[in-house]
Amino acid sequence: MAFILFGNGIGGGFVLDDYSSIEKNQDIRSLGSIPTLIFKPFYNQPESGLYRPFTLVSYAFNYLFGSNPAGFHVVNIIIHGLNIFLIFVLARKLFSDERLAYLSSILFAVMPIHTEGVTYISGRADVLILFFSLLSLLFLDKEKYWTGAVFFLLGMLSKESGLGLIAVAVWWLWIRQGKNIKEVFYKLAPYWGAVALYFILRYIALKEYIFSVKVAFVYNPLASLALPARVFTALKIMLLYIYKTFIPFHLSSDYSYNQIPVLNNFFNLYVILGLLIFAGLLLLIFGDRTKKTALGLGAALLLAFYFIVSNFVLPIGTIMAERMFYASSAGIAVITATTIVYITRKKWVRYLSYPFLGLICIIYVIITVNRNNDWLNNVTLFESAVAQSPNSVHAMALLSREYMKINRWDKANPLAIQAYSIYPEHLPTLSVVGALAAHEGRIGDAISYYKKAFEINPEYQTAEWNLARLLMFQKKYGEAAELFGDLYHKEPSLYRTKVYALSLINSGKPKEAISFIGSEIKAESRDGDVLLILGKAYSGLGDKKTANYYFSLTDAKDISIEFAE
Repeated sequence: MAFILFGNGIGGGFVLDDYSSIEKNQDIRSLGSIPTLIFKPFYNQPESGLYRPFTLVSYAFNYLFGSNPAGFHVVNIIIHGLNIFLIFVLARKLFSDERLAYLSSILFAVMPIHTEGVTYISGRADVLILFFSLLSLLFLDKEKYWTGAVFFLLGMLSKESGLGLIAVAVWWLWIRQGKNIKEVFYKLAPYWGAVALYFILRYIALKEYIFSVKVAFVYNPLASLALPARVFTALKIMLLYIYKTFIPFHLSSDYSYNQIPVLNNFFNLYVILGLLIFAGLLLLIFGDRTKKTALGLGAALLLAFYFIVSNFVLPIGTIMAERMFYASSAGIAVITATTIVYITRKKWVRYLSYPFLGLICIIYVIITVNRNNDWLNNVTLFESAVAQSPNSVHAMALLSREYMKINRWDKANPLAIQAYSIYPEHLPTLSVVGALAAHEGRIGDAISYYKKAFEINPEYQTAEWNLARLLMFQKKYGEAAELFGDLYHKEPSLYRTKVYALSLINSGKPKEAISFIGSEIKAESRDGDVLLILGKAYSGLGDKKTANYYFSLTDAKDISIEFAE
């Protein structure tokens, strides 16, 4: 069933974060690097507050079979299929109801909101959370606490929100099984040990960012706001997640500023409805009539996993992302299935309702298959994002950038200008308006935009690279070389080695270029570009003999570097 729903997404390429976490990530190219991944932050950026080593390990295993995105898509679909099966097994085992088990798994399978978690390769972290959490619950029910704790730990190591399972585990023993609180804490000792080990590893990887995240306002406006505004808006967002789960229209890959306005007032319909739903879920979890039923389990799963990504207490890196509701949606599937089973107790109601339910499932399948097409490449994805989230400055900037790459400046320009008018300090927006200015010959303006982006965040390499490139074209070789050197040391690569060496030569430092290449590139790894650069460097020193020697080692006549990444 999983392949029927998501199979048309297998031909899609890498998009969004896939480039940094997979395509350009040298750490996942070999299984030998796995031990080091355990102690590294995601994206190699501690300030992101992200620590997901097992997800990176899963990518490394993918690389055993090649770097084609299709292999990564297939693994995501397989894990999703396993989750469908595990929901069926868990529901049938706990509640001895075949209809409930089948309905829960089918409803979960066909929810279109899952496209971001399954078809987006980087959504794997969210898919893994549910996989390991369901396994943990199955072993918890068998009172195999150590095995359950291992799976719980793997869930946390897949993504931070896996921590939410500990709340479900406490509820499971305390409320569902009726154990006293002292016994609960004793029985769950392996789980507490898993939590402790996770935070030790997390601290080693993230240091001072163990409980915090450095996030730009555009991606999560809630991060800089007071607690009341975060809670009010989080209640609205929970309502949006649930709404989009049942009514999967206007699905979007981006909800950045200013798609979801911040709410500062409790007396708002979204806040009140969100609070009522929140209270209703708590009632299902702790109410005497529902706490031991599938309704209680579904509500516990929904709230436990949503709480971690809700921005209620600790801000995260984004205000909303559909993939983040993947695990919580399992709870919705169970609640909905339980409700349907109750309503259709009588056969005549069942016979009347099942065709209607079948029609809804068919509609969901069609929406899912069509939605997969949005994730095929960055252009289709960002076109969809702008259409469904028309107020997102980030979506506008990303689509503008993609249009520029294919020389559709007529489409790129208005998006760049509109994005800049909404939020002129957004880094990707500054990058695209800089590119627009350069394309129109306004080099001074372009340099100003890139400098502004670089001043806002010196780690933003896109702006730094474009600034260095423009300075090079303006023959400000010394300034350009300094920036290219900084870029190399931030993210070493063969290409950046060549660019930095060439910029050193252009800035009148051929001796430094020769020394740099000698220390960074082994003789057997030197391609035509490197040989020509060495020849040019020795020529700059006046050593024609050595220069001609290097020129003679390659058939290439011109250096192919264009100073563009």
